[in-house]
Amino acid sequence: MLKLLIMLLVAYLLGSIPTGVWIGKIFFHTDIRKAGSGNIGTTNTYRVLGKTAGTVVMLIDILKGALSTLQPVVFGAPIVHGVVINGLLIGLGAILGNTFSIFDGFKGGKAVATSAGILAGYNFPFFIVACIIFGSLVYITSMVSVASMAALTIITFLSLLYQDGILTTVAFVLTLFIIYRHRANVDRIKAGTENMVPFGLYRHYRLSHPIKPKKDADDSKASVTENDKADTNLETTVKDETSKAPKAATKVTSEEAQSDNNTSTTDTNNV
Repeated sequence: MLKLLIMLLVAYLLGSIPTGVWIGKIFFHTDIRKAGSGNIGTTNTYRVLGKTAGTVVMLIDILKGALSTLQPVVFGAPIVHGVVINGLLIGLGAILGNTFSIFDGFKGGKAVATSAGILAGYNFPFFIVACIIFGSLVYITSMVSVASMAALTIITFLSLLYQDGILTTVAFVLTLFIIYRHRANVDRIKAGTENMVPFGLYRHYRLSHPIKPKKDADDSKASVTENDKADTNLETTVKDETSKAPKAATKVTSEEAQSDNNTSTTDTNNV
């Protein structure tokens, strides 16, 4: 039991290392928590500090997850009540540390790269498959958030082919957890304001088919409404003028008839 607790603690501390924050402060004198999306993970590091820093952060975050999962391989698997503890379960400690880092006020990233790391430490061939799926989805959607959530969902279903109950269970739990961590991204995706990578099919589509801003659409709708009102008012005015015309003609006819009668009376009197 003690061995298990020590491994979980090591995994948590490894996952807690805020790689993006430390690299930003040490090498770029920049706090990425105050720039871009404010997230300390790989994507925001790419956005704020550039490709080199972003790649380094991604590799270190993957390594944190892999090392955490490989502890039972290196030091021997802990046994609790006769049950051998799977390294994948110990790797979850790194996910917890990455998300609630003791070095960052119990805040953290979204644990996508670290999740990939625990998969790499547990089943490297499946990790390669996951990377291909993730890369393809990033290219198709141009959004890392969408690719992350969709890739984990696909990986969960593919894990069933391995007939590995622990892998499927952990993948399912991580999928729900990471979708929850991306809830702000989901809101931006619905609003059409989610950040995109500078490449990919969807980005190309958006550039060639720009979405009209909501404000402009509302202004256009209001303009159409005002025009409709103006047309309605014009039609009403025309109808009023048309209805007044016969009355005016009738009045003129009456006045002419009265004038003729007066003239006839005068002529009779003169006779």
